[in-house]
Amino acid sequence: MTASRVNFRIRKQRRKRLLLAFPAVSILAAGAVVFVLTRFGGQRTPPVPVKTWAPASLATRSPALAEYKIKIRPGDTIGQVLSRYGFSPADVQAMYDQVKPVFDLRRIKAGRLLHLYADPSGAVVRLEYDVDDIRFLRVEKREDLFRPSLEDRPVDIVAEMICGTIEDSPILTFNRLGEEDFLALAFADIFGWDVDFYIDIREGDAFKVIFEKKFLEGKFLGYGRILAAELVNQ
Repeated sequence: MTASRVNFRIRKQRRKRLLLAFPAVSILAAGAVVFVLTRFGGQRTPPVPVKTWAPASLATRSPALAEYKIKIRPGDTIGQVLSRYGFSPADVQAMYDQVKPVFDLRRIKAGRLLHLYADPSGAVVRLEYDVDDIRFLRVEKREDLFRPSLEDRPVDIVAEMICGTIEDSPILTFNRLGEEDFLALAFADIFGWDVDFYIDIREGDAFKVIFEKKFLEGKFLGYGRILAAELVNQ
């Protein structure tokens, strides 16, 4: 076989191998185009993920608690009230013993509100009792222990001023201005060393007082401090 024929056969075999390899290269190139279109906003849309995990903050969020408001009836004891909501005598005794250093549950009063908070399973996990208009007892159950604390509700304090002349008595004058006896008595007590309000006050005496009022959720609770007071008499 001559050299020219050998070279021709070698070139022919190389062209055959190139023709066989070309479809594979084309398939790889087409795959690359699909990836680019999918990855960088082509007409193809990205695949929907099989599962989407919630953020950790949502996963650990406490479930909503159901609230039960109970008005203490005359003659009620804490044991009688809690037994209606599934507390055993042993639970009641354990709560009483562990809460007593902070508040004596035997001192609950008729007319006051008791709030019970239950989780979705129905188990009571928190108790709140209104000790008075501002303070309340909170008891939370954690790891089979009852943890008590006395807390204050947020109170709004507003400064107000009234002024006028005394026509008959300070109490009646304050009442006509929409204020209660307590404020008139506190005002009189400020000048108690200098003025006898039963003898020295005359009709037409002028006064001015700036004082605090306490409100809880819009409800008037009582008076705070007297910030300034003035009395002009005869």
